[in-house]
Amino acid sequence: MKTKLCVLILLIILLVGGAQIASAQTPPPTIIAFASSLDEIRLTEAETGSETVTLSWRTVGVAAEHRLTLSTYRQNRWSLVFDEASVPLEANGSRTVTVEHPLNFGPPTYLLSIVDAQSRILDQRVLIIPYAEETEEPAVDTFTADLTSVDVNALAGATARVTVSWQVENRPPESNLVFEQVFADDSAVSVELSRPTLWVPSVGSGPVAPIWRQGEEAVRLRVRVIDLVTDEVLAEEELSLDITGTLTVIPATPVPTMQPAAQPIGVPGGNEIVTFTAAPTTVNPGAAVTLSWEVRGTGGVTVEQTVPNIMGSSTVVSAQSPKGTATVYLPDYALYSATFTLWSANRSDSASVEVQVHCPYTFFFGQGDGCPS
Repeated sequence: MKTKLCVLILLIILLVGGAQIASAQTPPPTIIAFASSLDEIRLTEAETGSETVTLSWRTVGVAAEHRLTLSTYRQNRWSLVFDEASVPLEANGSRTVTVEHPLNFGPPTYLLSIVDAQSRILDQRVLIIPYAEETEEPAVDTFTADLTSVDVNALAGATARVTVSWQVENRPPESNLVFEQVFADDSAVSVELSRPTLWVPSVGSGPVAPIWRQGEEAVRLRVRVIDLVTDEVLAEEELSLDITGTLTVIPATPVPTMQPAAQPIGVPGGNEIVTFTAAPTTVNPGAAVTLSWEVRGTGGVTVEQTVPNIMGSSTVVSAQSPKGTATVYLPDYALYSATFTLWSANRSDSASVEVQVHCPYTFFFGQGDGCPS
C-alpha cells in the first residue's frame, strides 16, 4: 500500500513538474520572418496600383488572446491594410495585396504587429519594398490647361484659377513636380495652392493661381521635375495662355520682385503653429492635462494622442478656434507617457508635446518600469 501511494505521489509530482516545464518553454509572441514576393517595384507601378505583392510571415507563441495586424505607411502615418472586421490574420500565413504608393518620398513600407487584447504591441517587424532604378530619362509627356485665355481683371484681383493636367514618365522617387508662372524677363514665381502633402503625383490635374504683372501679354505656366536632393531640373514643359480684357480693377497684390526660380518650391501658404504647450508635464495615471495652442491662420485644429506600446492614435481635441485651451485626461493604460500632436487645419504644420506619467505607488519587489497595476 505504501509503495502504491509513493508511486502515485511521484506521478503527481512528475505531471505537475512537466506542466510547469512545458509552460516555461512556451515562447513569447515573436515574429520569426516577414517576407515579400517582390524584390523591387517601379515608381510608376506603385502610383498606378498595377502591381500586387504577396506578404508572408511566420510567428511563434501566438495564442488565442493575441492577434496580428498588417499596416502600411501612407503620407505621415500607419494605416491598417485590413480593417478590424476582416478575416483575422493567421499566426503563420500570407496575404496578397495591391501595392499602393505611400504619397510621400519613401518606398512602399509594411508593418506586421502582434498585439494583445488591450492593443499593446508585443512584437513588430517592418518590411520595405525598394524602388527599381529608372533606366530612361525623365520626361513631361503632356502639360495642358482647361483654358486658352485668362481675364486680366481676374489676374489683377487674385481670383484667376487655371486647371492644369500633366503626365510625367520615368521620374526618380526623390523628385517632385513644381508649378510656376514665368515672366518676360525669365523670372518666375510659384502658382501652387496650399495642399496637405508635398508629394505631387506623376499623373494628375489641379488648379493653379497665376498672378497679374504689368506689361505681360500672356500667362506662361511651367511644370518642372526637380531632384529634391541635388536641386537638378530633370525635365520641364511650358504652356501659354492669352490675357484678355481691359484692366478696370486695382491689382489686389503688389508686383513682387521676382527671382529666377531654379530651386524646388514647397507647399505655399497654410496655417502656422505659433505655440503648443501642455501643463503639467508630469502627472499621475489618468490625471487631467491642459493643452494650450495658438495657430496663425484659420480653419481650426485637431490634437491627436499617442501612447507608447499602443498602436495608432486617437483624436482628443477638435476645435475651430485658432487659439484656445482644452482639458483632456490620460487613459489608464498610459503607464509611461503620452504624446499630444497638434495639427493645423490643412495638416501643413504640426507640433508635439510629451507628458510623463509619475507613478504614485511602489513595486512590491524594488523598482520597476512603468506603474504597477
